Amino acid sequence: MIDCSLGYMNASMALKQHEVTNSLTKLNWGIYTGLGIFINKDALARLTPSQSQILHEVGADFINYLGENVLTSDLAAEQRFTQGIDGRKLEIISFSATESAKLYSASQHHISKWESEAIESGLDGKAMVENYKASLTQYSQERDEKGYPWAR
Repeated sequence: MIDCSLGYMNASMALKQHEVTNSLTKLNWGIYTGLGIFINKDALARLTPSQSQILHEVGADFINYLGENVLTSDLAAEQRFTQGIDGRKLEIISFSATESAKLYSASQHHISKWESEAIESGLDGKAMVENYKASLTQYSQERDEKGYPWAR
């Protein structure tokens, strides 16, 4: 049986997936949590410049806190899986760069579909996807050069 659910390693441990499987495949797709924090436009306009700055700083701090927590807890869960829990060790499978590229290529249909649906709803789907890809490249390079924000 193949279960193609997507999840964090720490959630896999909490769900006790080690009790029913012999391996997990690590995709390294990053943190897929999408958090939207919204504020009414009029309420935002009433904030003082210092309040607005604090709101932006807290937002960035929260993202860094979440990212650090997910990476740290996933690493701890992966170590527990490979060392064994209740006598059960899991094989953690990682794809080669070539295999990852094949999977990424196969996923492009879904990105194109999302882009089309965004355009149909009145959004600039093409620009949104291009902006996402450019941001991914930019921040990946920054991470590679400087490390994660919480480790600087």
